[in-house]
Amino acid sequence: HKGSNGRLSEITRLYVQNGKVIANSESKIAGVPGSSLTPEFCTAQKKVFGDTDDFAKKGAWSGMSDALEAPMVLVMSLWHDHHSNMLWLDST
Repeated sequence: HKGSNGRLSEITRLYVQNGKVIANSESKIAGVPGSSLTPEFCTAQKKVFGDTDDFAKKGAWSGMSDALEAPMVLVMSLWHDHHSNMLWLDST
């Protein structure tokens, strides 16, 4: 979402299943409220988990907003793994 200043202010996630739109669930982590990515959510998440805020060091939301103004290509690959049921995603 763009804020009133035209810059990136929020990233939301919605799911569509059988034609029904399903909102992302609320965070259940104490001290990290919300159901979308916002500057406040990201800052709180780093504090709660004691992580280094590398995102802030790299420009944070302002840097992300600048990057999204440039042309981009989204590349995705979807497949079904009958042999190992994609267990590699779980590092098993």
